[in-house]
Amino acid sequence: MIAMSLPALSESDYFNEVRLLDSEIEEAIIVFHTAEEINQLALRDSRIYQVLNEEPMFWQAYRSTCQTALFIGLGRIFDSSPGGHSIQKVISSTMENFAFFSKVALKARRMRGRTDEPEWLPEFVAAAWQPESAADLRFLKHSLKPYIKLFEEVYRPIRHAIYGHRLMTNDEAGSQLFPRTNREAVGRMLDFLHELIDSIIDLYNNGKRPRLGERDFTGHNDRIRNGARNVLRKLAE
Repeated sequence: MIAMSLPALSESDYFNEVRLLDSEIEEAIIVFHTAEEINQLALRDSRIYQVLNEEPMFWQAYRSTCQTALFIGLGRIFDSSPGGHSIQKVISSTMENFAFFSKVALKARRMRGRTDEPEWLPEFVAAAWQPESAADLRFLKHSLKPYIKLFEEVYRPIRHAIYGHRLMTNDEAGSQLFPRTNREAVGRMLDFLHELIDSIIDLYNNGKRPRLGERDFTGHNDRIRNGARNVLRKLAE
């Protein structure tokens, strides 16, 4: 029997995967920082604490919804199934299709929909970085590995036992699974994923060489937290 080869991934299919993961990561970031800010405000602001306790079942439901959305979202981001739209799949596709990041490909994308070459384009393309092989992008895969391990060891068991299926009670999960969690570690993981996907998008759109550990998302995260803060303070007025 002759083996049938799968069709090559097109540029548009590849970038659709990237954008899908970008949206998934951003949604997880919004849910995480919104829930974290609400928790912090309840501890710091007595007026907000009083508002939350006036309707405790509503806020319990809201907190549970955020937590469920976060664990389900992380499960999708790190989905190891063959058909999953995961960050692992995006990184593998990025390495396998390094030709998508050539200067020729970048110029073609920037010329899409144009008939005349803009004056700025030659200099823009000349300054772009292009990988010469998959090896030039392998560091993205290596940088991701600790976070895959963290998710697999600590957060996937919770997602599976509580949010994907109901395999134990909340009390059992609280004593057996949740003690290994760390909110600051989740925040760092989300910042890393944010930087990773942003770096790939920047490479694709602008030919900028990916460098990890250089971007600061404090302002971005604070804007999310400010939104939660503004809503709750209005309720407490």
